[in-house]
Amino acid sequence: MTLSGEAAERALNDREPNLLRYALLAHDIEGFRNDPRDNILHLSLIHHVARRIGKDPKAVFESVLSDVSQTTAEHLAAFVRRPESSKKLMALREVSTPDGIRFEPTD
Repeated sequence: MTLSGEAAERALNDREPNLLRYALLAHDIEGFRNDPRDNILHLSLIHHVARRIGKDPKAVFESVLSDVSQTTAEHLAAFVRRPESSKKLMALREVSTPDGIRFEPTD
């Protein structure tokens, strides 16, 4: 999930929504095979960044559904259907660095 997080950070710092697509495609590569909480954490990060750069998170997620596996599409669609309160940035916080915003685990 490192690739997803790094792509989301770059999307925020570069104000480049296409990088959110790469962040989501990283979940397809991983295939939701590991702890699903890790995926949820990173999906909440992508959702957060989409809002921060002025994009509709639902549209960002839906834009990749036809390009990913059925399993990944189901997981992404399920995330989009979650209540907004459960999509907030989880277990990460924004930290300003000389190179831009980074996301670090909260304590």
